[in-house]
Amino acid sequence: MKRHRRQPLKRHRPLIETLEARIVLSATTDFLQISEIMYNPSAPTAAEEQAGWIDNDDFEFIELQNVGSQPVDLVGMSFTDGIDYTFPSFELEPGQFAVVVKDRAAFELRFGLEVPVVGEFSGQLRNSGERVELIDEGGQTVTALTYGDRPPWPAAADGMGPTLNRLAPELPAGLPGSWIAADPTPGAEVALVAGDADLNGIVDMQDVRAFVLAVKQPAVYRATYGVPAERTADADGDGDVDFDDIDDLLELIATNTVQSASAAAADKTP
Repeated sequence: MKRHRRQPLKRHRPLIETLEARIVLSATTDFLQISEIMYNPSAPTAAEEQAGWIDNDDFEFIELQNVGSQPVDLVGMSFTDGIDYTFPSFELEPGQFAVVVKDRAAFELRFGLEVPVVGEFSGQLRNSGERVELIDEGGQTVTALTYGDRPPWPAAADGMGPTLNRLAPELPAGLPGSWIAADPTPGAEVALVAGDADLNGIVDMQDVRAFVLAVKQPAVYRATYGVPAERTADADGDGDVDFDDIDDLLELIATNTVQSASAAAADKTP
């Protein structure tokens, strides 16, 4: 009786490779996120103009973060919508950031040499908003969003100096509430203002209600605002959010109120 030999596994290799690719793509899509966008930088300073940069678009950048627990190799991934850039072989460790810029020299003049710049992109980010998409070598979307320059998107990121900063990676990238306008922090986490519990960029009486929520129900606060209470409501800086912070919060509110009133009076002075 003739025996049939079992077919080698190599006949199934294309299917196995396809499944492996899907697993890798799924992990990458979950862990690689756009975390900061400078789409309309502030105007060049006098020193920057003297150095040769007269176009504020030269200071544009986009930041990616690996929010997973495993390294991600960015090789072959590319931005296609919004800007054009293809990543070289670059392994992004867990928690680390990668920044692509419009002009490396201009960027380093404004933000310093310590930021992990991977390369320069072509094109530019629209000041009025547009879709930004990162795809893998096979053309599959890794991460994408469409930002805007009008409410509910943070308007202060439109040419006033701040960038669009993602509050937390678990928040949906395409929702305006997942982003705030904050001081640029390329290569680092967004810097939140102590006492600004409602994340509107200003420490004022509107923060008191959010502060009470942070103290009484920290889990609900995080679900509502997307960040741990310790990053915003710890007004006295001791690492804990409790009612001991209330005096410092009220002092911050009073200081900001006086400064705002002084600035408004100065603007009205002929």
